[in-house]
Amino acid sequence: MNAAAIAPLHARTARVFAFAYEVHPPATYLIVAASWSFSLMTLLQSSRGEIRLDPAAYLVGAIFFLILLYLRALDEIKDLEYDKLYNPSRPLVRGAVSVGEVWSLAALTAVVVLLLSASLGATLVLFAAIQMAYGIGLLVLERSVVVFRRAILLNLFVTFPVSAALNFYVLSYLTARGLAPGLQTALPIVAAHIGIFLHLEFGRKLKWPEHTSLGENGYVLALGVRGAVATCVLFGALACSLATWVQLQNGARWFAALPWLAMLPSILGLRRFFTGRERSPNLKAFFGAAMVVFFLLNIALAFASAAKGGKSVAIRTLESTADANNIDPRRHTHSGIHIRS
Repeated sequence: MNAAAIAPLHARTARVFAFAYEVHPPATYLIVAASWSFSLMTLLQSSRGEIRLDPAAYLVGAIFFLILLYLRALDEIKDLEYDKLYNPSRPLVRGAVSVGEVWSLAALTAVVVLLLSASLGATLVLFAAIQMAYGIGLLVLERSVVVFRRAILLNLFVTFPVSAALNFYVLSYLTARGLAPGLQTALPIVAAHIGIFLHLEFGRKLKWPEHTSLGENGYVLALGVRGAVATCVLFGALACSLATWVQLQNGARWFAALPWLAMLPSILGLRRFFTGRERSPNLKAFFGAAMVVFFLLNIALAFASAAKGGKSVAIRTLESTADANNIDPRRHTHSGIHIRS
């Protein structure tokens, strides 16, 4: 391949990387993906009396990061016409990257997700494939059905499962390895993580009506300011209540209420919202911080619960797939963290 052919390819690659860096900042989303996935893995396992993190657990975190990137790329394509009117600074709108290049990024990401999931089991490949196909279906639906674009609550009802499915990806991963608790225990944990995500979703989009443009969509316009704020608070309270209940079931006492500390950034965000009416502040950082703090507290409390319950903490060697199939781990050399009775 000569230099004349390489130059355009290099330029396209640079545009795609710049786009990904802008809409999916690696540092931020690595923290989100890692804390979200490990919050689920540790909390679900602590409820059954052990916490085991083998090398495959870190792969699950990487898959979270990539699926979030894939969904972000699809959202940029899906929202293009809307962004032309209300978000002119978005990279697709200003021509920093083409639609075809964003599709290329999504396709490449999807292939990597499927390959990584294949190393975890056929069930997870199918799960990831369905989740990503659902994302494309949402894009087609929003482009073809006008009411779907204009009714934000209907839009949320239909689009939310594609994000909520990440929680069930972890549950499926643990189930395949015999590490998941029963559904009666697992569902409140999954519901807590869904609740904190919806807390972020409603909180980050709080905006005073006078700062919205004609035709702009938003939860405040659909529910009113009080309704949108109340819904945001309700989901945050639901998440913290369920996390506290799980900790109480694990034998925690006073520190079972620590998940409520995650609401401190949200309180600051709501204060900024109500005191900054004249400038319509961006609240995503506040509610995003609340979600990450919630995840980190879950991880810390899961390990604390294991230690408090008299379980030993040790670094041992095991092969995740071999261990899942009851193969003697002494034949393998991959390191992992194992906490059990």
